[in-house]
Amino acid sequence: MMLENFVYQPSFHKRLSKHHDSGDCLPDDVSLKIVETRHVLNGYHYARMIFLGEYDVVVHSGPPPYSWGDHKDLSARELYAVMCKELTGVECFEDSFPAASWFHLCMGYDAGYFGYLWSEVFAADLFSLFISEGTDGNKEAKIDSDLGIKYRDAILTPCASEDGYTMLQNFLNREPSATSFREARNLI
Repeated sequence: MMLENFVYQPSFHKRLSKHHDSGDCLPDDVSLKIVETRHVLNGYHYARMIFLGEYDVVVHSGPPPYSWGDHKDLSARELYAVMCKELTGVECFEDSFPAASWFHLCMGYDAGYFGYLWSEVFAADLFSLFISEGTDGNKEAKIDSDLGIKYRDAILTPCASEDGYTMLQNFLNREPSATSFREARNLI
């Protein structure tokens, strides 16, 4: 997820894009449109991630019937519909039960779906080390081979052989923070 951030950097569009015949790079106006659309529907996306994470916690906290807030004695289906409406503002289709096709609920995540949103937070924090102020005063991503090697050695190489939080601390040389995530999405 950290590396996905580079795709939204106009300077990288020049480096990564070439027309197959002419060899021209992506036009500046198209590059700008890609950057401008990065956060389209973020509000719904994050509301949905919070809803799914919370639903996952509730259904893995005990057997039905479920309670959530003022809502009591709910089936899994009713719980899903109530939480979806209240946390995202979107109602489920009548007589549907989307959680029945949500593989994560029964594949061992057990109350861990919230980790997807945290991975976006941590990816933004990692990426913040690759950002510097450009000559025009704007922040932009930089290519830094020493930092890339450090990322490889601290994050990619150990992979799942080390605790993820420890790997983050080793790369960042500090405790992970949500600040970069909030700043990048204008949440501060």
